[in-house]
Amino acid sequence: MAALRYFRGKGYSATVEPIGFEYPSTPTMRCRRGRSTLLVEAAIAVSFDTVDAWLAYAKSRSESTYIGFLVAEPPGVTHDVMVGLKQRNVGLFSFGDGRIVELLPPQDLTVAVQLPSLDTLKPTVAKLIRPCFEKIERGEWLDGFRDSCQVLEVLAAKHLKDGVKRGRITFRNKGGAAVSYSSQRIAKLTQGGLANAFSEIVTPIQTDVIFQKALSSTNPDRVMAVHKTARARNSARIRATIGQHLWTIVSALRQVL
Repeated sequence: MAALRYFRGKGYSATVEPIGFEYPSTPTMRCRRGRSTLLVEAAIAVSFDTVDAWLAYAKSRSESTYIGFLVAEPPGVTHDVMVGLKQRNVGLFSFGDGRIVELLPPQDLTVAVQLPSLDTLKPTVAKLIRPCFEKIERGEWLDGFRDSCQVLEVLAAKHLKDGVKRGRITFRNKGGAAVSYSSQRIAKLTQGGLANAFSEIVTPIQTDVIFQKALSSTNPDRVMAVHKTARARNSARIRATIGQHLWTIVSALRQVL
């Protein structure tokens, strides 16, 4: 069976028509890789009643769950069906001439991410954040989140260096003692260190406050995503908050660029 060979070639352990009393129907294949599960439904025509039933099931799961539909090519599917599947983050594969082709990459449906439209962003913001969004749309949500944090971190460090260089920014710690941040020191700061530096600015302007709030609110989950990747990938908290973090980062970029 071409589909079995295809998914096993992608590193999955694939089972045909697995029995699961919790499934809304018996899937054509269950493909597992690590702690991720891809459920594939072969169909002559895609029914959105079936799609939505699988969506409801997948979103109730605590581990990475992906849904994909496999159709014959020809006839394939209509443009409207493609749009509907993409909007639902459901994958689409076609079979024709003895081979499988991925038309839409399935996304992890247990992750709460609804991205802002790039069309609504300033060109400067869209250019910076587009690669992050593209990773998330391919299902690489953890990498996309990490890269988004890196964009924020780089801009925050540049802003801080410029403020220090121009003499606008000075620092005092919680005890009231003067603190010095050179460009070299700022360059070595982690995101958490940057958040702390922004909190020590003596007379912050609005942009300083925006950076401080965005850095501090996203940093705890960024630390887990960077240093405890396996744990982060299966963290219910990060799955629930990553969408909020991305909106926070985009909102900050909108206001400072």
